[in-house]
Amino acid sequence: MAASPAMGIVMLEKLIAFIAQYLGIKNVGTTAQNAGQCVGLVERWLGVLGVGPIWGNAADLMGKADPRYFTVVPNRPDNYPPSGAVVCWGTTWGTGYGHTAVVIAATASALAVFEQNDPLGRYPSVATHDYTGVMGWIIVKVGK
Repeated sequence: MAASPAMGIVMLEKLIAFIAQYLGIKNVGTTAQNAGQCVGLVERWLGVLGVGPIWGNAADLMGKADPRYFTVVPNRPDNYPPSGAVVCWGTTWGTGYGHTAVVIAATASALAVFEQNDPLGRYPSVATHDYTGVMGWIIVKVGK
């Protein structure tokens, strides 16, 4: 079932409010272990959406996402993630632990994300990336 335009607007409203709440705030997270880590910010985002957590390092999130609540999409040249998706980089990022962020907007060649701990220790900020190292993304299922 495809998301309705109204559902997309609600997602964007939540995403804008989330960015406004955490932009520049150090050590965002849900536990002492993930505070300040990229996964800490993502876990906060999943909480806003009423799902999660997905425990683990960033490179492990796609494999640990519960299929009842999440759709996992592998990165391919002919697709790109929607706003609000959780993008996951593999072990070539984050000194072997991967990296993860919340997608703000994307095209086939670049994505804008809200991320934490890239580079190491950086507070939540907006950044742009190409798809180098991106394994794929996780989308919260509609109605969950």
